[in-house]
Amino acid sequence: MNDPKMGDIIGCSDGDIGVVMRTYLDGPELMVEIAWNSCLHRSLTDPWNAEDYETAGDMFHIMSRA
Repeated sequence: MNDPKMGDIIGCSDGDIGVVMRTYLDGPELMVEIAWNSCLHRSLTDPWNAEDYETAGDMFHIMSRA
């Protein structure tokens, strides 16, 4: 399964790395709350299937499983 879990290490297409804090469904969308390395002391929430605006590829990928 390619869906992230709490504790997974996530890479972003912009080169940032983060840890999944939680996942939840918002209607049909799988949402991920990630504590990013570049955002000290805060997390951001986005749809897991978000696309990179420049390449139209996946914005997030799992680097390591918890």
